[in-house]
Parts: sequence; structure tokens; C-alpha cells
Amino acid sequence: MSLRTMLDFFGRVVVRPNVDLTAAEATIDFEMHAPAGEIVVMAVLDRGHDFISAMFGGGADGNLQGRSEKAQTITVGRPTAVDVALSRIHHAPPPGEQCQGERFRLETVTAPKVAGSMGNPTTRRLCVHLPPSYDAEPSRRYPVLYAFAGLMGSDTSGTILDVMKATDTIGSGAREAIVVGVDVRTNYGSSYLENTALAGDFDSFVSSDVVAQIDRTYRTLASPDKRGVVGQSTGGFNVVSLGLRHSDVFQTIVASSPDGLDFGEWLLEPDGKHVRPRWLAWMRVEDQAGPPGQMTSYAADWSPEPGGHHGLAWPADLTTGVVVPETWARWKRHSPTTLLADPTILANAKARLAGRILLAAGRNDEADLFAPTQRFSDALRRAGIDHTFAPDDGGHFIPPARMTTMVDFALRSLSSKK
Repeated sequence: MSLRTMLDFFGRVVVRPNVDLTAAEATIDFEMHAPAGEIVVMAVLDRGHDFISAMFGGGADGNLQGRSEKAQTITVGRPTAVDVALSRIHHAPPPGEQCQGERFRLETVTAPKVAGSMGNPTTRRLCVHLPPSYDAEPSRRYPVLYAFAGLMGSDTSGTILDVMKATDTIGSGAREAIVVGVDVRTNYGSSYLENTALAGDFDSFVSSDVVAQIDRTYRTLASPDKRGVVGQSTGGFNVVSLGLRHSDVFQTIVASSPDGLDFGEWLLEPDGKHVRPRWLAWMRVEDQAGPPGQMTSYAADWSPEPGGHHGLAWPADLTTGVVVPETWARWKRHSPTTLLADPTILANAKARLAGRILLAAGRNDEADLFAPTQRFSDALRRAGIDHTFAPDDGGHFIPPARMTTMVDFALRSLSSKK
């Protein structure tokens, strides 16, 4: 399923709680918002409330899944019977350890601070990839590039391993670096590296604890201008936010297809008063079936609410889509575009990050993230912060040429003298 199809799919999901499938032929009535014509109906029994994992063949043992045998012709306003035979999902065996092999080291950090009230695991993984010359040159020290994956990604998700491989082929001589994949998954999806009672303190975990452990354990060049961050999608957003807020720790930022860097024009309709239908549908589904999820990850960090459903507050009325001003303001405070309005952050960015930021995005991004990235680039330019905007004709995921551009930029920046 492509990303664009998946986003359309979320907009059509119907959630029915407490379904009893013990009858030989259980019947469930539902209304689906879908275009007229032929459609295939898919059904999942999600016993573990795993939502995204369950929808794509994972989740708890005992989950069921099935789809209609053939496309059904749907007529608007006329009931249609669809037969869906459900069978038990057979989970694929868990993948083998990815952080292994020549020059790979698996580290763990004990971090009670990231538990939060949602009970995140407190033993966190770091996948360390050492440069080719590390063992051969025992007196040499190296810059460090910290890598962050997309939604629900781990320390070894595909993009991170690809970055590690690319540093081997692109980096040579003075342009080598240690690459560290950082696991920031939470029980609600992914951390956006904030500090909340619900989601835990991933802010200081990454900017302090992780950096300190890597500097203690490996031969690093332990100065901010020799530390960089690289990320894709959720990870792309995180490295921009993290770099702006902690330019005293990380001074190279490389982001690909970042989540909307200016929330307003990405999530809202042009009137600024309603959430766009695509994102509203996603919020509704996650409110009913999640967490984990994308929107619940945002809300866990930006609008936790002890009395709310799942401990969250949404930035809009989920029935009408009308923005809730107080909650929306809480979300918008975390937008990188808003961060640039902070005089201290702006001054630090000019002094520390000029020429050391790369924003890469595809004009055909399926999640509509090209325009927000371009607008953030415009905001940096207006603020007088030198940076590189690298558009291409790809989609959301990183094509080979973009990976080369990203890693080349990171290694050049980390090896340069300020």
C-alpha cells in the first residue's frame, strides 16, 4: 500500500467497538465515506488496540483480518451487503538483530525519565556505526551524526541503516563520522522530543544523556560543531526542532521530508478555522482506535490532558473539524516556524547554524510536505539564516540521489572548521 493510498484509507476507516464475532455469520452495519464505484472492503478485529500495527498485519495475537473477495459496486445512498471472511493473522517471525556486523555496536541507556505515565520502556537502544578507520587509527577522534527514523521507527529503521551505509561510501579521509541511531519510540507512537508527564522526558534524554554516553564510550570530537542530527519524516521534524532548541549541543541539521514545519498551513484549511479533512479523519480514527498513531504522538507531547480520552486534548472538535483555539495554540508553540520567533533561538541559530542546515523534500510528497518545507526555508531566509533547500521530484521516501546529497552535506559540515 502506497503512502497516498494509506492516507486515503485512513479517511474511510469505520471503527466499531466491542464487536461480538462469536455468531457463525456476524453482521455489522456501518456507513463508509467512499467514492461511488468499485471498492474492496477490508476488516480487522483489533483485540490489542494496536491500530496501525493491526491494520497492516501485526498487533496482538488473536487479531483477525480479511477482505472481500472481489470489488463491490457501491451506489451512494443504497445499502450494500459485503461478505468478508476473517482469519487469524499469522505474524511473521521478528526480524533478526539489525545492529550487528563489522563496525556496528549496540548500546543501551537506562533512562527512567522517558517512562512517562504511558509507561514507555526505560531501557533504550542506540545503534552505533563506526567509521572505516576507527580501529586502524586509535588516536583519532571523530564527529558524530545522530540519526532519527520516521513514525514508530527504531534505532535501526531503514533510513538509519541507509545513512550508515552511505557514510561508508561517501565519507573518506577527513570526512568520516560515527553514526548513532537513536530509538525514540513510545507507547503512543514516536516521541517529538519534548518533556511531558504523559510521554516522558525525551528532550534531555537525547540532548544530554545520549550525547554524554556516546562521548564517554567512543573517541568523539565532543564539541557542538562536531555533532549533527539527520532524520526522515517524523525524524526530519525532530532534528529541525531539536537543532533549533539545542544549538548549543548540535550544530548540523539535515532533514528529509519533515512533518509540517509550519503547522498552520499544513494542518488547517485556508480559513484557519478548520482542520483539513485528511488530517481530521486521521485524528478521528486514532481517537477511536489508537494509540499508537501519528496524531496521538503529536498530542502526547503537545497537548497532554489528564482528563481527556487517552490522556489527550485534540486541537479541533472531531465532529465538526472546528479548531479549539486554546489547544491549537499549544500545538503551534512547537512548530519550528514559531520557534524562529523566539529572539534567543533566532540569535543562536544565526550564530551557530548558519550554512549548516539542509532541508530536502520531494515535489511529489504524498503527505503534502513539500510546501511546508519550502515555506520553512522561506522563513529561514527572511530571518537571515543561511541554509540549503534541496528540492527534488521524488516522493516522501528518500530516493538515492537525495540520500547522497544529505550525507555529503552532513559530512562536509561536520568536517568543516567554524
